[in-house]
Amino acid sequence: MIGIVGWLFLDEVLGSSVPVLFSLLFLWVFEVQLLLQIISINRIAVVLDNRELIRRLEAVFIIWIPAHLVPPPIPLFVTINKYWDRTSKLLILLVVDASLNYFFLRTVSCTTTASPNTRH
Repeated sequence: MIGIVGWLFLDEVLGSSVPVLFSLLFLWVFEVQLLLQIISINRIAVVLDNRELIRRLEAVFIIWIPAHLVPPPIPLFVTINKYWDRTSKLLILLVVDASLNYFFLRTVSCTTTASPNTRH
């Protein structure tokens, strides 16, 4: 879908409007989230030997769509999604924040060690 909208945008069939740009951004974010989940599941599947646990993890990753249907097919999907969504966002935020902080501190440390400030 993103390919079609992007192609039409680049061929100037669709103008540069807020709905078109929002659609491209939304589709891109959705695609990135799906790719991250697929990569995560595959990494875990390579390490784990327990196929039943892998199937459970896959089920957790595909819970979002049924949880947002009106009405949801199983109310439990909504509850699982509520907690999983918040937990995954928190974990991603912590990992990204920790990585950026480490990178910053390492860069500052390497820079100050390589060329010490003689004025202070």
